[in-house]
Amino acid sequence: MVATYFYTYVTVQIAIVEPVLRQAVRSNLYHLGCREISFTNDLSVLRERLDSAPCDLLMLQADIGSPRTAPAMVNAIRHGELASNPFLPVVAVTHNPTAEQVKALVDAGVDDILPYPWSESYVDARLENLIHNRKPFVVTSDYIGPDRRQKSRDEANAAMVKPFTVPNPLKAKALDRLSNATLEDQIRAMAQRVSIDKILRLAELCIRLAGEITALGAAGQQSSSVARNGLARLSDASRALIRRAGDSSYARACTNINTLHRTAQVMLQAIDSGVEPELQLLERLALQAVHDFGVNPNLFHAPLTQDVIKKRISATKGA
Repeated sequence: MVATYFYTYVTVQIAIVEPVLRQAVRSNLYHLGCREISFTNDLSVLRERLDSAPCDLLMLQADIGSPRTAPAMVNAIRHGELASNPFLPVVAVTHNPTAEQVKALVDAGVDDILPYPWSESYVDARLENLIHNRKPFVVTSDYIGPDRRQKSRDEANAAMVKPFTVPNPLKAKALDRLSNATLEDQIRAMAQRVSIDKILRLAELCIRLAGEITALGAAGQQSSSVARNGLARLSDASRALIRRAGDSSYARACTNINTLHRTAQVMLQAIDSGVEPELQLLERLALQAVHDFGVNPNLFHAPLTQDVIKKRISATKGA
């Protein structure tokens, strides 16, 4: 049975600077039946609109602004820092897609990338695919977005990172004809789940980093560049965890993470001052955090850790 689409109910925001590309997108959307279409080539206006006026589809020029502008905006949307809906379907369009551009957009969590020029029915087919076959999302310590993993993860990571279906405003409006209120309820409920998943992924990252850094200390690499890099990552990850967990049920669990964060900063200062930090102090704090967040304690002593440390030490000595 052929599906009937009601694009007239779909609200679209277009952020495309290039006139020819903007007109091509507009014509395709108008042909489909979209009438609620807003345009802007001003990034400040786009940010304001995404925060104040929810839309069901964002069409974004891949090379708008600097090379990092579009990926940064997609990443901010996915992490709930921009727009009211982290599951907003985002389609990038471009005249000249490069490998670097495509990788940056995919790593940020874009849904699709359309190269122009395209055939008459190309945009129709891509949006139909987004309606029926949108990829489930995954949450890791540094990524929220469509699951594009090609390789199967090891068993420990596979148990932690599970794909899940998120609200799809394009499908909700064009096919299911859901009301705004119902869609907003679905988005709110799923956003809470994503936030909890993100907290746990950050907690797991902190535990793994603490384990790697402790192993470096045991290998006599207390003040190495590898140890310093690990401490900097631990400081950033623990700060991100504290910030995200502040308004959640895990707020009280951040006491030891706060101490872990401050300890990492003190150890960084020690290295910069020429003093060897006592990296073994991280173990107690990390294992307390394991209990606080209910994550797998084996992350601290992950089998992969020792091999990774050896390779990093070898690379450092070679350099």
